[in-house]
Amino acid sequence: MLTLLLPLAWAGPGPTPGPPPPAAGYSLIAEASGVQVYEQPWTDGAPDYLLVVDLLQATVTSLLDPVGTELNRHTAPGFWERAAGAEGRFAVLNGAFFSTASDPTSPAFGLRADPYGYVHGGYGTHSEYVGQQRSLHIRNSHERAAIVTADPSTLGDAAAAPEQVVALDPDADKSATSWVQRTFAGVRDPHDGGYRTLLFFVSEVATQEYAHDELLAWGAVHTMMLDGGGSTQLRVDGVDLVASTREVPHVLLVQAWHAEDGDSGSSDGGSSDGGSSDGGTTDGGGGDTDAGGGGAPDGGSPEEATGTRQGPADPGCGCAEGGGRGAGWLGCLSLLALLAARRPTDRAPAPGS
Repeated sequence: MLTLLLPLAWAGPGPTPGPPPPAAGYSLIAEASGVQVYEQPWTDGAPDYLLVVDLLQATVTSLLDPVGTELNRHTAPGFWERAAGAEGRFAVLNGAFFSTASDPTSPAFGLRADPYGYVHGGYGTHSEYVGQQRSLHIRNSHERAAIVTADPSTLGDAAAAPEQVVALDPDADKSATSWVQRTFAGVRDPHDGGYRTLLFFVSEVATQEYAHDELLAWGAVHTMMLDGGGSTQLRVDGVDLVASTREVPHVLLVQAWHAEDGDSGSSDGGSSDGGSSDGGTTDGGGGDTDAGGGGAPDGGSPEEATGTRQGPADPGCGCAEGGGRGAGWLGCLSLLALLAARRPTDRAPAPGS
């Protein structure tokens, strides 16, 4: 069960050396074995969330609904219900980029999930963001993860990693300077040739540079950008912290549980994955904006904001689809007006935070 907490001191999730304290402005709001959720409130009512996962005590795996080589789409609550029997079920959050034009659909870039026997090379691997693709490798049985330069040849090799989610470098331009929904991942705390701690930043209002910098403030040494816009979703113990009505084909399931030796469910080999470069430095996003046209991954990506912080152009806020934050036209118009009125430099912590 989720433990809701008043702001209190950090409780280290594992053996020494302990993790650094939370970044300034964040408060612990939920925790279970090996996992914590922190919230940074803002005056606009759209908090930032930071999920910390210690792979010595918890696991992160892909959650799918495959139909042959394609994937059925569900919302985060839908995936949450599909994982009802998962031991220590704690959170689900969106992951892979995909095409919003079909259901079932395919991942834009490489995706490997051994528990499903699923491997897909991605329809955009050789045509979209070439040279800017990064892969999240997770090896739960060895209690480590890494963010590396994507290599299509590793997808067919379980020894590379049984869980592989290919997404984008933090400086790949996905409306880079727009203040819109973002989901980013990071790793820290070297362990056994990789990193023992996974970090996930989820927010309804962030630029790419801001999301990347927040992860750096939490000690991340490598970062990557997962799908964003209307796909961004975070559900913790049945509570939607960041909601969207968009159905997605892939989420990451966080379990506050770790298999005993020999009970991991898959063999992932023993190769080290900590030595590859992820090119994780970002400059905040120059270059042309990808607004989702031309068959680009996640065709619902928001339009580029011009100077002031704009509301999302895709249906992630509930304007066209209903539900989520500001559900319905009246709520959505209020949200858009609120976001458009605030410049990035005006963002201030909520009173008392």
